Amino acid sequence: RLNNTIVLGSLVVWLLAQDAVIQNMVFAAVPATLTENMTSAERALLLSEVVNVHHGRIFQEPRPEVVEAARHYGALVSSAGVALVVTIAVACAAGLAWGWS
Repeated sequence: RLNNTIVLGSLVVWLLAQDAVIQNMVFAAVPATLTENMTSAERALLLSEVVNVHHGRIFQEPRPEVVEAARHYGALVSSAGVALVVTIAVACAAGLAWGWS
């Protein structure tokens, strides 16, 4: 039972923290000159622009830095999804192995 709680708790923490981690990684990859004097509202607007470009919702020609950040965002989201699936599969396999032993 404790193992199930640990696995379930880990997955919940992962899902809750995933967006914040991805956002921080995107901002870390953006040139500092672009974000150094931004307020939190301006950073949120930049992140929204990055996500919109990633999803193809483009209203004007985005800056090259935003296009690159959108590519990076997409790669991170994709990697996080694959990692989550692999983690769940490993946890299920470990639970099955433990249950049969």
